[in-house]
Amino acid sequence: MSKELSKIDKLASLDELHFLLLEILTDTRGIPKEDLSSLCIRKSVNLRFSFENTVLFLSVFSIIDVNSDGSISKSRAISWETIQTHKDLATLILTKIFSYLEQSTQLELVFGKKVIEPGKHEDLILYSNRIPLHFSCIRIFLLNAGIVTIDQNLPNRLVVEKKYEEYFRSILTSKNEVSESVVKISPPESKPVEIPESRGFNFFISYSFKDEGYKVALTSHFKGLIGKGRIKAWDGRAILPGEDWDQEIKHKLEEADVILFLVSSDFMDSDYIHDVEIKHALERYDRKEVKIIPVILRPCDFDSLPLNKHLAIPTGKKPISLWPNTDEAYLDVVKHIKRMLDLT
Repeated sequence: MSKELSKIDKLASLDELHFLLLEILTDTRGIPKEDLSSLCIRKSVNLRFSFENTVLFLSVFSIIDVNSDGSISKSRAISWETIQTHKDLATLILTKIFSYLEQSTQLELVFGKKVIEPGKHEDLILYSNRIPLHFSCIRIFLLNAGIVTIDQNLPNRLVVEKKYEEYFRSILTSKNEVSESVVKISPPESKPVEIPESRGFNFFISYSFKDEGYKVALTSHFKGLIGKGRIKAWDGRAILPGEDWDQEIKHKLEEADVILFLVSSDFMDSDYIHDVEIKHALERYDRKEVKIIPVILRPCDFDSLPLNKHLAIPTGKKPISLWPNTDEAYLDVVKHIKRMLDLT
């Protein structure tokens, strides 16, 4: 995903984001992208030229949903009725950015102690030249939203505005973990998953057997990583005749470093997946023992799943079945996973 973020060199201002999210997208029903673009073009010259970048930015951080028919809607996972002011909107987006970076294990890289330091006058200083280039869009957002201002003497020195300091101060505590009061994630005292490089990541693949073809195709695209010992993939087809399949699945769920959910309508129709596999995965995730990655195979109501707060792939949550070239879709999934797990 960071390669897509690196393409973003312009974004809507906070006022334009307010217009887009709270005036045009008045509810969670989709609006055709062409119609949305037309309305934004009339708003301002900046929004006209930054529209595509802005849509990508908002979709990456799960603030908007790009639906299977190409229409765009506000994320159903956000309580939009609580967003009243520009500051509310800025802090919402900032919180979503923190959550995304935390889940992709890149929070310290972007907002760590090398990037943010206390100033001489009890203010907070953010050094934009220390933010990785592929996250430069975050600097653009911070400036456009008025979260930071540029030090006129040192352009790379950004001063955090007082009303947003609490968010950044929380990052400087607890070894750069975002506190639960800022982003609703696991408690900061929990230890993150640590995977010895020598053994790679254990993958548990959860899916409906009716989607066997998708699972086989996806695992074939993992062969390079499997061959290098970077990942070990397991799914229910590996259970031998006579084994206690329920106990074996629960055992493998407990062993997994990464749980890959292959989502479709048949996946959603499985009581066992809901009651055992998803439930167990979320419990381990809350203890920071596992990573969860949903992969959308076919159009379905993903947003109604308890997994909907986790970043879903492929890009833009576009189901694999809707890609003109499914090999490109599988490759997109593999690239996302390599970035999420730093499997370069």
